[in-house]
Amino acid sequence: YVDEAKIDAFVFKKKYKDVVFDNSEEFSRLLDVSTCHTYHKLKTFNYHSMVTATIPFHYFPGCRGDSFDQKLRCMPEPPALMKIMQTTLKEKFLNAEKFGILLHVYADSITHQGFSGIVSSVNDVSEYIPGSWHDKILNALRKILKKNFELFFDYAVPAYCHMQVFFSPDNPSEKWSYKYDAAEHCLGENVKITVKNTERFKCAFTGMSQLIDEIKDKSVFKDNTVKPADAEIFELLKRNIRSNKKRIEQWSSYINTTYNIKKDDFRFDKNKYLQNAFENFNEKKFEDRVVRDAVPVKQYDESEWYSFICSVKWYKNEFFKVMERQGIKLQH
Repeated sequence: YVDEAKIDAFVFKKKYKDVVFDNSEEFSRLLDVSTCHTYHKLKTFNYHSMVTATIPFHYFPGCRGDSFDQKLRCMPEPPALMKIMQTTLKEKFLNAEKFGILLHVYADSITHQGFSGIVSSVNDVSEYIPGSWHDKILNALRKILKKNFELFFDYAVPAYCHMQVFFSPDNPSEKWSYKYDAAEHCLGENVKITVKNTERFKCAFTGMSQLIDEIKDKSVFKDNTVKPADAEIFELLKRNIRSNKKRIEQWSSYINTTYNIKKDDFRFDKNKYLQNAFENFNEKKFEDRVVRDAVPVKQYDESEWYSFICSVKWYKNEFFKVMERQGIKLQH
C-alpha cells in the first residue's frame, strides 16, 4: 500500500476527538500522510512531495559524500535505515503496517540504488541500454537520433528518481546498463555499469526473508501454517513477465496451491483500506491529493487504514530525526 497512498491531506466534515491528528479549532484534519505520488503529474512535482514521500519511502539516502545531492543518493541497506529497522524489530507490540512500511523502504533501497529522490545531477544518465523489448524501441530511437535523443532526455525527461531509465529498475528479470557519475564528490567521472535485476531482487528477497525470520515468533505475526520463504518463491518472482497483472496472477496461484489460501483472502485492493475507514468513500472523490468532508466510520480508530496512517506518521518522524543526526536537514 506504500505505492498507493497518494492522498496527502484529509479534512473531516466535523471535529473528532482522540482519533485524528493535526486538529484546528474548527475541524479535524490529517496532513502530510501520503507515501507516494503520481510522478507524471506536474502538481506533485514539487519539493514537498519529494521530501515527505519520495525520499523517505522510496529512495532512502545513503548519507555518503560531501554535497547535499550526493548524500541523498540511495544506497542498499543504508546504516541509518537499518538502525531504525533493528530498533523497531525489538518492539514488543510491533504492528504489521509499521513492519510492512520498513520492508518496502528496505527493498527499494536495493532496487533503486544509485538514484536520488530529488531532481539532481545524481540522476542524470547517458548511454542507457534497456533490457525489456519495448524499452529497446527507445534505444533504437537513440541510435537513430543520436545527440538529439540525449537532448530529449535533458529537456523532456527530468533527472528525477530513475525516470531517465524508465521502468528498468522495477522489472525483476531485466538486464540493463547506463552511464552515470558514480563519484561521491561530483567529479564528473562517468562510469558505465550493467545491472542484473535478478541479482538485486534476490538480495532484496533474501534480506527481507531474514528480517521476517527475526519477528516471526511475535504473537501478531505467528502462524504455524506458514512455510519459510525459499528459492522457489524467488524463482517465481523473477520470471520474465512484464505485465504486473500476469505476475500477480501467477503469484496468487502459487500462494493458493502452496499454502491453501483462497485468492480472495489476500487479493490486493488499493481501495479496501479507505472503504473500511470512511462512510462516504467514493473512488473519484478519494483520488484527489486533498479529500474534503471526509466522514469516518464509528470504529475508525480500529481500522487497518488508521493503523497504517499512524505508522506513516511514526516513520516520517523517525526518518527526519535520523536524517538530522546524519547532518542532512530536510525542510518539511
